[in-house]
Amino acid sequence: MKLKLFLTTALCALSTLTVAQSIKMEMMQMNMQANKLVRAKTAEEFQLASQDFITITEKTKAILPNGVEGNQKATEDYQVGMQKLIDIVKQANEQAQAGNLQDAKIAISELEILKREYHKKYK
Repeated sequence: MKLKLFLTTALCALSTLTVAQSIKMEMMQMNMQANKLVRAKTAEEFQLASQDFITITEKTKAILPNGVEGNQKATEDYQVGMQKLIDIVKQANEQAQAGNLQDAKIAISELEILKREYHKKYK
């Protein structure tokens, strides 16, 4: 009986650690793509980076940080924050598609503000 309890506890701890590592890796990838957006020299580079950012963020939106699991209000807020990031990059991408790279870069400046706001809540 003690062995089953130990194994169950160990499995739960391992799965929690795995989720934490997964979300950490996804967040690092999002940060790398955000940096690519800032450094893009052409509208085409910006568009490619924005597509990658959106794909990674959609994936990350489905992975909940440990502090959010089981809390419906926090889960919804976390996902709203992730959607805000996606929406900002989509709007910036529209600017890049229209040939307005500088306007696109200005639009993504809001990403850093959201990052700080939501990291305070859920990191």
